[in-house]
Amino acid sequence: FALFPFPVSLALWTSITVIALVTSVKGGVACLVEENLITKAPRLSQLIFFLCLFPPLIRLFLLSQSAFIPLVGITLFFVLFRKRDFWAGAALAVASVKPHYVLP
Repeated sequence: FALFPFPVSLALWTSITVIALVTSVKGGVACLVEENLITKAPRLSQLIFFLCLFPPLIRLFLLSQSAFIPLVGITLFFVLFRKRDFWAGAALAVASVKPHYVLP
């Protein structure tokens, strides 16, 4: 990101963050439906609306933080841990960018 001018880097980082968050939320909801913890998945527009109301998410966008990286790793772990052990472990390795999120 250092190779681009600041506005371009900020736009790229924000786009990657939005894509990662929406993908993580959709994967998490799909995992909850698969485990029968919820019966009906909410619409994507509802999920995005409630995500925008979450204060830590607003702070994440304002300060361009990297907290979405472990979120993607943890979501991938929960989606993959019953089917593919190796890739679930690799997803936890991605989440270990911030080890206090992963370790007990």
